[in-house]
Amino acid sequence: MGKTQDEDIVHAYNLIHSVISDIAIFREKIFTDWFMDASRIGSELGIVLTVPRLSGRQQHRANAGPENPDPEVYYRINVAIPFLDHMEQVLNNRFHRDSNGW
Repeated sequence: MGKTQDEDIVHAYNLIHSVISDIAIFREKIFTDWFMDASRIGSELGIVLTVPRLSGRQQHRANAGPENPDPEVYYRINVAIPFLDHMEQVLNNRFHRDSNGW
């Protein structure tokens, strides 16, 4: 006997919440793998990953991180973490159990 539509919806919500919890793990542990893959692909294409020029005084956004970061630290703090935080927030807002009656 197959699953009912309600069971499918509950299963989908459980999978979504599993993805949301995995995002926190990705933020800390998987980024290094992503960065190493990007570095490898970049070097195959003759591209060197560097930190963009940082100004001493920012007016519209912060230069997060240490004064002279290596590229991995810079992109983790300024690109990956904000992106993953945004994805986690969007998924939580869209699929929050309490707001959907689950």
